[in-house]
Amino acid sequence: MNTPLIKVIHVFGSITSPLIFITIVTFSFISSSTAASSSWLLIFGDKGAHTVSYMALGFCLFCTMIKPVEQYSLMHIVKKNFMRIVVLWVLIILFGSIIEFLQPRFGRGFEVLDIVADAVGSIVGIFFSILVTSIINRFLVGKESNS
Repeated sequence: MNTPLIKVIHVFGSITSPLIFITIVTFSFISSSTAASSSWLLIFGDKGAHTVSYMALGFCLFCTMIKPVEQYSLMHIVKKNFMRIVVLWVLIILFGSIIEFLQPRFGRGFEVLDIVADAVGSIVGIFFSILVTSIINRFLVGKESNS
């Protein structure tokens, strides 16, 4: 994979991941009436908000840890990063689960379907990150071969 590309992807992920993490934690622990009135994500419903939020988290966190590969195909990226994908997905699900278990202490409810939405969103975000990286790299490799 193009070395400057991977550095840009890592920097992007390193900057955006903490911001998304803080946003998720903040909206997870404020009162549900405040969250409902201030969250534009709720246009997708509560589960949609979970899915989109954790999709963004999965996307950005994977950007911070993607490993360079020799070829730009999706399968090469997945094979080279398979354990990173699994570990990251488990950690994000654990993060979402911990939040769900703590929410009743802050006047919010525990919902198993929120954890499911978090898991679905995070894996979609991780694979979207792989797809975007593959497309960008394919474009750059094609541009280099034309030069």
